[in-house]
Amino acid sequence: MPKISLYNGYHYALCFMAFSFSFPSTFFPFAIGVLALTGVLLRFKTNDKSIDKQLMVLYLLLFGYMAIRIIGNVDVRYGFRVLERNLPLLLIPLLVIPNKLKKPKEFYKSFIFGISIAALIAMIGVGYYQLFADKEDTGWYFTAIADYGFHPTYMAMYALVAIIMLSEKRLFAKRWTMVLNVLLSVFILFTSSRIALITLFLLIVIKAIVSRKKNFYYALGLTSVLLVAMFSFSEDFRYKVNQLKDFKGFSYYDNDNYGSVSVRVAKIKASILVWKENKWFGNGTGDFRETLVQKYRSPEIECWPCARERYNSHNQYLNVLGAYGIIGLLFYGSIIIYLLYKAWKTKNSLLLGVLFIFLIISLTESILEVQRGVVIVSFLLYYIPLANRIEDGL
Repeated sequence: MPKISLYNGYHYALCFMAFSFSFPSTFFPFAIGVLALTGVLLRFKTNDKSIDKQLMVLYLLLFGYMAIRIIGNVDVRYGFRVLERNLPLLLIPLLVIPNKLKKPKEFYKSFIFGISIAALIAMIGVGYYQLFADKEDTGWYFTAIADYGFHPTYMAMYALVAIIMLSEKRLFAKRWTMVLNVLLSVFILFTSSRIALITLFLLIVIKAIVSRKKNFYYALGLTSVLLVAMFSFSEDFRYKVNQLKDFKGFSYYDNDNYGSVSVRVAKIKASILVWKENKWFGNGTGDFRETLVQKYRSPEIECWPCARERYNSHNQYLNVLGAYGIIGLLFYGSIIIYLLYKAWKTKNSLLLGVLFIFLIISLTESILEVQRGVVIVSFLLYYIPLANRIEDGL
């Protein structure tokens, strides 16, 4: 049994946090607290000041700009809630200690195990619910996934990240790697998240072209067959796919049609209207949400479900533009550009893959507007470059 020490505690806290990413209502908040405690204590005890200076500065600049954009807002209270949600931008550089990351592979394994177990729980739970629940109480199966995990698109997004980890790192024996890849791919299919399925398809195509390995062509064929089978035999899945027929362009919105695709067009139109009010600096950290809700109610949009639910833009780029303008998008983009440059320079294919997933999912989800997203995205984008440097012996 390894000797219990503050260093070991920090290492276990990292692995526990990676595992807990898939369980927000149970382990997730507790794991963040444990990591925060061990990370801060370790820094004080060892007088360790090591950080990724460039990325930390970019995190600070983005957070600082968000804080400044509260000034002059009417809804200051909501502005401080946004800052509270984005505290990881300040805390993560303090909690992740580069020269203490001795076994990054254990972190990746924990992440993969976490989302795999969460996927199994969701599929078994939803399957039981669909088979044995009173038919009058049975709803769309993809809406029931949140009862056993959280938002299906977010669960699918982290399953995609796990697949990238399995692809780019030798973490398990070939047989177990294949089993986990199949499980996670089936779960992504099961979630019926259209953007996640598109991302999975693109990843397999890119991997097949780059590697020229037959396995990826087989995976592409199998995925295609499963998609056709799901569409043929699952009324729920067919419903999700058929909703795409509502899409008649980004400028067309029928306020008599409250299907998910049509409503997304309303969110895009409303977000653009908000952005046009202040293109350079946005409507502010606190006032953006209320301004967006007002646009949902405006004669140009009239999306009453959007106003009632107070939806965000469901597009991270439009959320940034509406709240912080072009200047804010430049701060946000600088982090992405820096990480892309670093990944390309160091040939860090894992970081490139994870960035690709987040950038694609951001087209239909505001992943940094919820605690579920901002903590994990900020953490992984800070952790992976450091872990890669340690694994390469730099």
